[in-house]
Amino acid sequence: MHTHISKNIPYKIDKIIKTNMGLTNTNYIVEVDNKKYMLRYPKNDVKHLFNPKNEEKVINEMKDLDFVLPVKYYKDGIQMVDYLDNLITFDQADKKTRIKTVAKLMKKFHSSKIKVDFNFNPLEQIQLYKNNIKKTQIDISPYNSVLDKLKHHKFTSVLCHNDWVAGNICFKEDKIFLIDFEYAGNNDPLFDIMSFLTENDLSKEERIEFLNEMFPLGIDKKTEAILTMYRDVNNLLWYLWAMMMDEFRNEAIYREIAQIKIQQLEDEYNTKLWK
Repeated sequence: MHTHISKNIPYKIDKIIKTNMGLTNTNYIVEVDNKKYMLRYPKNDVKHLFNPKNEEKVINEMKDLDFVLPVKYYKDGIQMVDYLDNLITFDQADKKTRIKTVAKLMKKFHSSKIKVDFNFNPLEQIQLYKNNIKKTQIDISPYNSVLDKLKHHKFTSVLCHNDWVAGNICFKEDKIFLIDFEYAGNNDPLFDIMSFLTENDLSKEERIEFLNEMFPLGIDKKTEAILTMYRDVNNLLWYLWAMMMDEFRNEAIYREIAQIKIQQLEDEYNTKLWK
C-alpha cells in the first residue's frame, strides 16, 4: 500500500503510519522532509459518489480562511494537510464551550461570501444513494411529504459544508478547524444547521443552546418548519448513505449508523422541532 500511495503523490514519503480515523477514506500520518502531514486516501468504492474537482475548487477558494488547515497537495480526492499534534474532534471537546464555538464557526463559514459553480442537492443525493442500494428493498414513500416540501422549497444559497459530523470539526487549544469538503457546495444554510444537530450525539440542552446561538432573536414559525424539514431530510439522507455503504463494505459500523438514523427518522418524522 505504501508503494501505491507513493506513486500517487509527488513527494518522497519518509515515514507512514495508518490511523483509525475516517469512515469513507483511509487516513495516514506521513512524514515528508521532516514535516508531518495528514494524508487522506479515498477508497475505490466511493470515488464515484463525489466529485473531487468540486472539492478542490472549494479548498482553493477557502485557503485563506483561518479555520481551514493548510493543504500541501490535492488531486483526485487524495489530500495532504498540515498535521497538528493534539488535535481533537468535536466529541472530545470541552462541553462547556464547544456548542458556542461551533455556532461561531458556522456563522463565519456561511458569511464568507464564497460561491462556487455547483450545488449540493439533498434530493439528488437521496436518489443517488437509494439507486446504489441493490440488495435491500427500501421504500421511502412514507417520507414523500417531506421530500415534496424540499422539492418546492425556495432559498438563497450560500457555500455549505453539508456534513457536520464530529470528525469534521476539530479543535486545537483555542482554535477550531473545519475539514473534509467532499460534500461542500451551494445550499441552504439551514441544512447545515440541521446537519450539525442530527449528526452529533447532543443532549436536548445542547441542541437548544445551539439554536439560541444561531437565532439569538428567536425562531419564527416559517423558519421552524424549514428546520424541521431539514431534520427529517438529514436523517433520511444519511440512513440511505449508511445502507449503501454497508452494502459496499459489509462493516458493522454502517449498520449501526443506519439503525441510529432510521430510529431518529421514525421517532421524529413530522414532529415538532426540539425547543
